[in-house]
Amino acid sequence: MFKKLFLWGALAGLLVFVPTASATLSLTLSSGATTFVVADGSALDFNPAVGQITFIGAVGTWNLNVTTGTLGTSPQVIDLNSVDTVTGNGTGANSLTLKFTTTNLTGPTLGFKSAIGGTLAGGANISYQGYVDATNALYGTGTAIGGLQSFGPGGSFSGTVTGPGIGANPYSATQIVVLSATGTGQTSSFDASIDTVPEPASVLLLGGVLMIATGAIRRKLGKQRA
Repeated sequence: MFKKLFLWGALAGLLVFVPTASATLSLTLSSGATTFVVADGSALDFNPAVGQITFIGAVGTWNLNVTTGTLGTSPQVIDLNSVDTVTGNGTGANSLTLKFTTTNLTGPTLGFKSAIGGTLAGGANISYQGYVDATNALYGTGTAIGGLQSFGPGGSFSGTVTGPGIGANPYSATQIVVLSATGTGQTSSFDASIDTVPEPASVLLLGGVLMIATGAIRRKLGKQRA
């Protein structure tokens, strides 16, 4: 009985660490002249689920945008994915900045991993940067996770960078993506995430928990066969 209680307690401690009940999510899309700030559950949020924000609509010359920001669970902190297309008035340089942030994240971490992947069509370009902020500020950019990742023009892309932990609870996490296009019909599709790198102690604890679970399953199977 003690082993079972230890097993479930340890798993809960390892797997549930990121969001708190008071986490605040916000998504911003801006073309410079036009800006939308979307809060979780607001009138501009097309996603009824708590912990997810979806915006659908035009932003400046980017006439087609479907963007979703999600509050993750361990080891993922937050995720941002979007499909964006310049379909009108696309002459000269056109840019679109997407920002997704959440506050009140908690949990011990050795560091953070920031990753993005997707496709660019028609000569579009993309840049991406992830941040964590020890002051727990909305859209806080206190500590960059690795360097700025830039891709394009056009083609498939992917990249991953890592950065150190911040040793603060609670903290906020923010993703900033900047898209640019030089003409009509240029499209970006991407998925980006910030994940935690667990501390060695947590990794060792997880290994011990898995060993206990494996042993318990083997003993149960042995009894059933007998």
